[in-house]
Amino acid sequence: MGHCVTCTITPLTLHEITNAKLGDLSVLLRREISDITSYSIRSIATLVSRTPDKNTISYAAKLTFSKDLMLSSWAHQRTESLDFGPLGQPDFVKRQKFTPLESLCYLMPRTRDGDIDLATCLREDDLAMLANDKKWTEHTEYIG
Repeated sequence: MGHCVTCTITPLTLHEITNAKLGDLSVLLRREISDITSYSIRSIATLVSRTPDKNTISYAAKLTFSKDLMLSSWAHQRTESLDFGPLGQPDFVKRQKFTPLESLCYLMPRTRDGDIDLATCLREDDLAMLANDKKWTEHTEYIG
């Protein structure tokens, strides 16, 4: 999609997230997303069209990568039922290779088994901490 993307920033602390009800977080995130207007999309399109070097455009300029999290969800994409004829159906969908960016996360489309893979770029110490977190490892499997 390249620059045909827009973002919303929802400033929450880890404490606020872990102590909130899931429904309350969902309402907040949906409200933030609904604030993206056709005007803001047109503004981004104008910026992109008027910027000679598109590499200078950054959607994460105000983030602190050591503590902020960027999340994109493709979980609603219905890819588990795709059929490529003689090639068959995909076992999974993955994001194309890109330059690693700390704290960037993608929830991938569901697999045929109903699982949702998380593609993320974290520091080694963050990965080690997750690997030692009992709740995390109870609900996840590290793929690598």
